[in-house]
Amino acid sequence: MLSRARFLLFAFWWGALGAIGAVVVPLLFKSLELKETAGRVAASLFVWSAQLSLVCACLSVACALWVRSKSGKGSGASKSSVLPLGLLALLVSAAMLWGIIPQIKAGGNRALWHAMGSLAFALMWLLSGALLIQDAKRCFESALQP
Repeated sequence: MLSRARFLLFAFWWGALGAIGAVVVPLLFKSLELKETAGRVAASLFVWSAQLSLVCACLSVACALWVRSKSGKGSGASKSSVLPLGLLALLVSAAMLWGIIPQIKAGGNRALWHAMGSLAFALMWLLSGALLIQDAKRCFESALQP
């Protein structure tokens, strides 16, 4: 049950970030006449996506620690890379939420901080995808075993 819930968590996380970054934000800037309005809405979406990533990363780390504590040493679950990927996603989302976004809002060196924000967003999306792929392999391998 936990593995299916974690798989759904990773799928939702990856899909939400993908939808925001690849569809919603570009559509905002294409369809709204006032770029300032599009920028404000996009900023709200990026704050929401960083908060979502923080929650999902915390849940993935908690699940990985729980699975690790329940499994024996040397088992496949304890050798999983969910914990390090989850910790890295936690670090990146915290940096985005409390480091990069406040710098963008402050207005100093906007080009640098927007680039850093884009890089952090892409990294959160890649990490959530890596967690999704790893969890999908584990779910489907266990489902196919007799």
